[in-house]
Amino acid sequence: MAVAVVTGGASGLGRALGERCSALGMDVVLLDLDGERAAAEAARLTEAHGVAALGLPTDVADAASVDAAAGAVGERFGAADLVVAGRHQEVVQDEQQASYEGWFREAEAKINWANHADVIHNLIRGCDPAPGAWTTLNGVKLQLFDSRKELVRTFGAVKGKIGEVVELAEGRLVIAAQGGRIRVGKAKLGDGKKLAAADLIAAGALKPGQFLGN
Repeated sequence: MAVAVVTGGASGLGRALGERCSALGMDVVLLDLDGERAAAEAARLTEAHGVAALGLPTDVADAASVDAAAGAVGERFGAADLVVAGRHQEVVQDEQQASYEGWFREAEAKINWANHADVIHNLIRGCDPAPGAWTTLNGVKLQLFDSRKELVRTFGAVKGKIGEVVELAEGRLVIAAQGGRIRVGKAKLGDGKKLAAADLIAAGALKPGQFLGN
């Protein structure tokens, strides 16, 4: 089993990192100036996730203290697979390197079905919940939300024509695109309400075989 060593592991960011590693099934070693608190947190992780956890009093600014901790880790686990310094770094941003991003409005939110599935998926995600990426269905505005993508490796593996509503699968509207398919969980047609894709299909507002962007 993999072993993660986390500094500052008794509280704050370090504690959160220890929690995540143990939740993923890793054994965890928590190093902290407050050894008692680190030990208590280690015991909690063992109880919560069933992993081996060890809390050690350690001053990372003291070489001898770090060496002692490394020895304890080696004796208990043999070696560490991941070492995480649970301390954030604040970096002053260089404004000279900044770029300008313009307003994201309706014009930028329009879906071009000639684009690759990756581009369309990212556009829908970037516009969710507002302003809502959109296309048209028989000339009526159709906004799409809650996107997932299904990429394929070959041109022949794309089922359906570009922009075609292929099917309703697992409650999602499946639309053919370049390089794959887009699976949409929710949509809003015209002035109607945002609805689950399955509800739009059930209401007859959308059906397989229709093409979007016309």
